[in-house]
Amino acid sequence: LSRAGAGLRAPLAGALVASLGTFVQLLIVTAYVDTQVLRRLWPPVLGSALVLVVIAAVVYRGAGRNHGGSASDPAGIPPSRPFALRPALALAAVLVAALLVGRWGADVLGPEGAILAAFAAGLADAHAGAIAAATLAAAGDITIDTALIAIAAALGSNLIVKTALAFAAGGRRFGLGFLAAMAAPTVVFGLALTAAIAVS
Repeated sequence: LSRAGAGLRAPLAGALVASLGTFVQLLIVTAYVDTQVLRRLWPPVLGSALVLVVIAAVVYRGAGRNHGGSASDPAGIPPSRPFALRPALALAAVLVAALLVGRWGADVLGPEGAILAAFAAGLADAHAGAIAAATLAAAGDITIDTALIAIAAALGSNLIVKTALAFAAGGRRFGLGFLAAMAAPTVVFGLALTAAIAVS
């Protein structure tokens, strides 16, 4: 949409809301796997998500002002199905691979191996690395602190990929806007996670 001349702000707000979905899903999958990890993870996630909500709202309101109250016109964009089998199978494969590589990394390299595995999994999907780290913590293979660092690594590598895609798909201005908008939530998450680990 940004490259098609629909304006910068509305597509950017959409990308930010999609990133907000990452935080929401992260809490859901972590709650399912290990509530101990969730208890320490939710304050950083909630804090960064709230900051992201405010930023996305400000960006979107600016889109309405710039386009006379209409954010964007999706005309010409082909409709897509809400569920597609191929992406779902690909995600399942990434999750299984992340669990196997995470367990192997923890066995061979110790906690650092689990963190590296989560970082690598995050390049494909942030939740895969998070699920792998929380699963290892639930099994007692790594500590909760290590799981939190591994989850942060998965989110960090996923943000790198998202930023690269923002530049590639949306152009330089869109990419810079996405990077600037994600800076504050990232800092909030990092500071809150550091505090959560320090007070443990």
